[in-house]
Amino acid sequence: DAAGGYREEAASPAARRAAAEALSAALGGLPVVLLARPGMHGSSGDHARDRHTRAEVELVDAALAELRRRHGFRDLALSGFSSGGAVVANLLARRGDVRCAALASAPLDLAAFYRGPDGAAAPDEWALREGELADPMRTVRAVRPDVEILVLGDRRDRKVPAAAWGAWAAAARRAGLRVAEAEVGALDPDDGPGGAGGHHATAAFALEAAAA
Repeated sequence: DAAGGYREEAASPAARRAAAEALSAALGGLPVVLLARPGMHGSSGDHARDRHTRAEVELVDAALAELRRRHGFRDLALSGFSSGGAVVANLLARRGDVRCAALASAPLDLAAFYRGPDGAAAPDEWALREGELADPMRTVRAVRPDVEILVLGDRRDRKVPAAAWGAWAAAARRAGLRVAEAEVGALDPDDGPGGAGGHHATAAFALEAAAA
């Protein structure tokens, strides 16, 4: 989810609006928009087909432009969790109205993320099609140097390895960007119910950082 990481059972418009209003109240009245990626959390689209593609980034970009036009937002603070963080990283290269961004547990080096342990590309029917993969590593040099960026995650993450965001952060710093990294303890540790945690749930930390 590009703005929060909420569960599917909270996908109804009323539930999403209530969640946004609760977050806004918790953040002192800041306007909060929960924007789902295509095919996620009640949003139309096909997640398997649209994820990690340029079309996904273009669609979210257009949605942000319409939100600004409709509500008069002066600028934006973006929070992206997991693959939503990859979308946000690509948006930074497209938009001039982002004040800051927090990217949490995000596969920001998608080419490496899709590579298997033996170095071969893992199969992905849609995103790995020629020219379709929206890899933030390809767009990092187009990001404005005045944007404040925080990259965070739990290095024990079993869904998105730390190398998948660390490589992008290093590339961003080489490009002269203002990037900070922080390690946090994910909210789904191994000692959770059944010991089934993946150390991946860091969306809440990214939202707090973006608000700050």
